[in-house]
Amino acid sequence: MMVYILLISAGAGVGAVLRFVFSSWFESTLGQSFPYGTLFVNLSGSMAIGALFVFMAGKPLFDEIWKPLLFIGLLGGFTTFSAFAIETLRLIENGNLLLAMANILGNVFLCVSACWLGCQGAKIFVE
Repeated sequence: MMVYILLISAGAGVGAVLRFVFSSWFESTLGQSFPYGTLFVNLSGSMAIGALFVFMAGKPLFDEIWKPLLFIGLLGGFTTFSAFAIETLRLIENGNLLLAMANILGNVFLCVSACWLGCQGAKIFVE
């Protein structure tokens, strides 16, 4: 268990730093009128988790070392959208289109709504 925690921690640290570097670069290059950095991180993280899933599946040590380090740690620190993307794709590939749509709507609509609720709730204490 401790090895998994160390692998996840190492990957997450690198992923978070990469997210900061890329987001900062996009913001300084393209401005702040649109969250280009976040879009890039989400797109590249989603592409990376898809490619890694195919390359690593069935390989020895995949679940033991690479999955915690790269999937949960690195890409989890880089973007949790990558996990959402692969989970939704797996639902689609397994023929669970209704669950895939529920996952998409839940993660997008409900999470944005929850963020709004959190903001509104916090304003009670701030104002």
